Amino acid sequence: MKVGLGLPFLGDLAGEVVGPMMGLVLEMARFLDKGQVQLITLKDYCPHDRARENIMDTAIMLDCDYLLFVDADMIVPDMAFGTLFWDFLEVRRTTPNVVVMSGLYLMRGYPFMPVWSVKGPDGKLCYAEPGTNKFTEVVATGMGFALIDVKWVKEKLKKPRFLISHKLGEDGIERTTWEDGWFCAKIHQAGGKVLGNGAVKLGHCHTRMIITTENADALRREHLLVRGAV
Repeated sequence: MKVGLGLPFLGDLAGEVVGPMMGLVLEMARFLDKGQVQLITLKDYCPHDRARENIMDTAIMLDCDYLLFVDADMIVPDMAFGTLFWDFLEVRRTTPNVVVMSGLYLMRGYPFMPVWSVKGPDGKLCYAEPGTNKFTEVVATGMGFALIDVKWVKEKLKKPRFLISHKLGEDGIERTTWEDGWFCAKIHQAGGKVLGNGAVKLGHCHTRMIITTENADALRREHLLVRGAV
């Protein structure tokens, strides 16, 4: 079994990220047979959607079974890959159309909510609140730490698989669909599912501050205090 480690922006690694990222590589090497971890990155900078598309192309060319996207601002704890990997394989025994499984991390800005999106009662997208269940079926997730079935993508999805699109709504407001949301939408259209794994919690590094599920409430209050809202 071959797993690609996709790092779109290797040159942007902050100091806080380097140690955990090295630990991730070692952990993947322990879990997988020698030579079955393929590091995939880019020589030059390009937009987010092109970066992810190029990495997926390379994973397909290398005949990878799975691709783990890891962004350069993620703080990856020990056993994050092992937990995500084995949970993904176990879930797919009974639900083979699960194509993506993402770890849980928060946006880098206020209100510091999970990057998982679900449909609310009004049919509109809203932030998911991870419940007591380990897995949350989501409409979309960020690709900061996401494991993807490459074989399924190769067979079912046509390009562009990742795209940043802008659309003017009926209210006259332009809205942006980011490349990860576009990718998840195409998966759903092709009959696939996207899951969030609440057991895999990651930090999100922003301006030398690491945002986690543990400190998010304090950061939200600090944001409001600074702006005189509390």
